[in-house]
Amino acid sequence: MAPDAKELLSHLHKFVRSQVKLFSELGKIQGSLQELHRAKPSEDVGQYSIEVIELF
Repeated sequence: MAPDAKELLSHLHKFVRSQVKLFSELGKIQGSLQELHRAKPSEDVGQYSIEVIELF
């Protein structure tokens, strides 16, 4: 295999690996948001309340 082709293949492999990691992280965020959507809102939440949400 030509050196240029090896280098290109290496860069593509790194890019695909980063895309897979990003997709995985987005899936985790989506799952957390779905859980949050299903959760019943608490009764003591007012107009100016601050809630802490743990995503991971």
